[in-house]
Amino acid sequence: MSTFSRRHFLQNAARFGAAAGLVGLAACGGAAEQSAEQDGAEIPSGEGLALAYWFYVGGPNQANMESLTADYNEQGDGVQVAAQHIPGNYLEQLLEAIASNTQPDSMWVAYWDVGVLAPGGAIIELDSYVDGSLAFSDSVEDFYPFLWETSKWQDTLYAIPFDTNNLVWFYNQELLEAAGVAAPTESPSWAQLNDLLVALSLDSDGDGAFDQWGYQINSIPRVFDDFLQQAGGAALNDEATQVIFNSEPGVEVMNLYLNWAYEMQTSPTPPIAGGFENGQVALEMQGSYRIPVYRESAEFTVGAFPASHQMTRFSGNGGESLVIFKSDAARQEAAWQFVEWMTRPETLLKWDMASGYLPVRQSVAASEEYQMLLREEPIRQVFVDELPYGGRWPIHPQLLQIQNRLRQMIETVVAERLEPRQALDAAAAELNALLATEM
Repeated sequence: MSTFSRRHFLQNAARFGAAAGLVGLAACGGAAEQSAEQDGAEIPSGEGLALAYWFYVGGPNQANMESLTADYNEQGDGVQVAAQHIPGNYLEQLLEAIASNTQPDSMWVAYWDVGVLAPGGAIIELDSYVDGSLAFSDSVEDFYPFLWETSKWQDTLYAIPFDTNNLVWFYNQELLEAAGVAAPTESPSWAQLNDLLVALSLDSDGDGAFDQWGYQINSIPRVFDDFLQQAGGAALNDEATQVIFNSEPGVEVMNLYLNWAYEMQTSPTPPIAGGFENGQVALEMQGSYRIPVYRESAEFTVGAFPASHQMTRFSGNGGESLVIFKSDAARQEAAWQFVEWMTRPETLLKWDMASGYLPVRQSVAASEEYQMLLREEPIRQVFVDELPYGGRWPIHPQLLQIQNRLRQMIETVVAERLEPRQALDAAAAELNALLATEM
């Protein structure tokens, strides 16, 4: 159990901002150029190029990303990178840009987007760039192996990990205190979680209707997958050729959702916009990237406790990676120099400290600066401690279709109070038919 308040953050922000600013953001080196020059090959110069870099993170981290890009531009290698925030459905906008040949040179994307972009040839393979950069290739083992391996499509590297995240339970400290309950210090079982949700769901004005709830159900597929794996299930088989969420664990998860919404009435139905932020919902299952948002907007003390467990403990990893889009040799080389600089330990340390995202490099996690931050802001330690209990969805061309159909199924079952088995089987049959056509 760890907490922070807005006041505590403001007291420490200047010190940690200064610590991050002291990181030496060296000019991106010419390892690839040196290697090519030794081989007698001519490397196209990127000097004078203006590159486009897209990203979709908003809120406080939009400014953090823009600041990183500005730091790169100031280091003076002759290439200028224009960072552009893409609001809304970024993938839809990106695919439209690719179709019209107006795509950016590089982009911060969800790691699983590689499964959409690589098969169609929109992004370039990066193995040759990594191998051509002696300094970078020597540091590949510094990346957490499971993050590096899930940056590949068909054993070829198409992305460089930039950040990762997992999900734990945020809570409103004042609401817990008012209810006379304490936040768990260890991973709670589902039964313990249910008891906590009941205690936090109240009809405070006595009108017969709840006006405060323990948790608000959502239809996010990765949240469903966390509960599914906690119950001993999985969304896909080991070969990623079939969906298998229509299992007994899948039924158990959907019944859990229905119990929260109807029998226990510990979740508002329909959901309330901003329920956690406005103090109507006591718990929220979210990632560390929400820490900067809560610091700016929450008018209460925010705490966090570990992911729950049923048969096992699990909190899946998301995260973003940097990719380079196909263009000419000079632009691709210049984009690589930018990506290489952005994923250096000193750059990632600055991003991780400011953004709340978790490190993708082991040296960053072990650095004195990051360890000092964990000591001063132990709420982040809750997320770091959860990393051993994680995993990732595989890179798959149909992953978005799988997640969208899963989201639709969850929303329909909860809203219409349907029998889970039939809905799960129907969604699985539809998706497995789709996967069979792609074999």
